[in-house]
Amino acid sequence: MRSTNSCLSHSLIDNSKKLFYLALCLGMLTNVSPVYAEAGWVTDMEDRCEKGDTTQCLALGTAYLKGELEGRKLKQDDTKAQHWLRKGTRMGEQNCHANIAADCYAMGLAYFEGRIIQSDLPRGLELMQRGCDLKYEKACVWLHDSGITYKIQPSP
Repeated sequence: MRSTNSCLSHSLIDNSKKLFYLALCLGMLTNVSPVYAEAGWVTDMEDRCEKGDTTQCLALGTAYLKGELEGRKLKQDDTKAQHWLRKGTRMGEQNCHANIAADCYAMGLAYFEGRIIQSDLPRGLELMQRGCDLKYEKACVWLHDSGITYKIQPSP
């Protein structure tokens, strides 16, 4: 696994790519409600994000990064992309602490992959274990498939 310390200091474009890869890694690019096919889909996604939907924050950030979402065009904007993807990342961490298992899984992957946040394998495994403890099947499958058979001790 490559070190992320050096790539975290690159340009805005490189950071946007890291944010895109996080959203891709989390599987958020195609898992967006069809309600956005109507006019105002960006505003709808912003509202849902502001109400606490991590998935919508990440999908909106990805849409700004790519300049489209599921065939709907919008002006590509790296600054807005980073805003929404960072918001989704922060929200995911907070939601995990509030026992929202899906966000524990998502943040566990983010720390494990180390694409937009510094790789922290013990933290990633801790969050993944928390998601599994909360009965989130994807987290349990990930832990099983990774071969991890011990309980992760929480970081101080």
